[in-house]
Amino acid sequence: MNKVVLLQLPVPQTNFGRQTGNTPLAAAWLKASLPAAAAAQVRILPESIVSYLGDAALVDLILAETPDIVGFTVYCWNLDLSLHMAQQLKQRSAARIVFGGPEITPDNPRLLGAVIDFRVYGEGEIVFERLIGDPAFWSLGSASAPADTCFESLPSPYLSGLLEPGLSDVMLLETQL
Repeated sequence: MNKVVLLQLPVPQTNFGRQTGNTPLAAAWLKASLPAAAAAQVRILPESIVSYLGDAALVDLILAETPDIVGFTVYCWNLDLSLHMAQQLKQRSAARIVFGGPEITPDNPRLLGAVIDFRVYGEGEIVFERLIGDPAFWSLGSASAPADTCFESLPSPYLSGLLEPGLSDVMLLETQL
């Protein structure tokens, strides 16, 4: 059985107050999309941990899980830190590193030569299921697949308990053309 850790590194803090805005919604949809029979134990690192631990402590926490796969949701604000964390993890473990999110595109030069084992372009639900169930799929190094109608049949990650309640009454929405 694959042990998977999914995380989304936080928006850089620009004040000394409470860190907010790091809801790992994409990770929750990925976990929700796996069939019950999938050979995976998936842990989503919650905002309350990822947003407050330092880099070294977060790497230690991930490694303590002894994951086979570590998946990062990557946005413009966390690309550099995600690359750094992936490098740290690769130096200390054999876990496969997966990057997905809006910053993961075939033409992003920042990803060339990086320690990423697999890049997911676009919606990741179908690709994630293939990565879990088909070891040969990893050899592609990258993939994309439409999510089609999977969101119509999946339960809300909030209502199904995949996400911790928010630390504040703020909801961030990112859009992209």
